[in-house]
Amino acid sequence: MDHVQVRFPTNVEDVGRVIYDLTRMSPPTPAPLMSELPTLPPILHYSTPAAPMTKYDMTLIIAKHLGLPIDHVVANTQPATGQAAAQRPENSQLGTKKLKEIGVDVGESEAFGAWWKRYAEDIKRA
Repeated sequence: MDHVQVRFPTNVEDVGRVIYDLTRMSPPTPAPLMSELPTLPPILHYSTPAAPMTKYDMTLIIAKHLGLPIDHVVANTQPATGQAAAQRPENSQLGTKKLKEIGVDVGESEAFGAWWKRYAEDIKRA
């Protein structure tokens, strides 16, 4: 299991909240002309502010909360080489600076591990 490239697992509820916040941005009053509407940057990114994780890190968390064995999963700490190697950056975190500048909350509502814990508990109750 890849333990080299970092990822930033982002909760879809946070993505939805950010999009909702963008739609609720207040135009100037009184009712503006189209030219007076607030303009957004052409590209906005949202990514969790949480610490990065590798696929191996995420697998450990998921297995823990689902009560699954993990001893058969091996952390691969060597980047892939040859034909198996995909051209990907080791860190592809998206910047949230522009969202912050226009006043959008870029926080995380629930950590990756906390979400999986709650999900596993919901499964057990069902």
